[in-house]
Amino acid sequence: MKSAGWLAREERQARIWAMATLHGRVRMADLRREMPSCNAETLRLDCAAMCEAGLLAPVGEGRGRVYVLRDALESGLS
Repeated sequence: MKSAGWLAREERQARIWAMATLHGRVRMADLRREMPSCNAETLRLDCAAMCEAGLLAPVGEGRGRVYVLRDALESGLS
């Protein structure tokens, strides 16, 4: 999945979604390792947009924050 160079927002978010679906969660460190050409703030904003869209849910705060699939989080709370 690694690629050099600039990535469009849609491609970044597709990669974030793929990682979240595969692993059940994503950490910022994993995203930085997978997309080293992307700024950490850009990746954080992508995750925030995906949370706003109802795709992901943030768990934790600060450096320990992970993003999980919203459906998985909600089914775990049921």
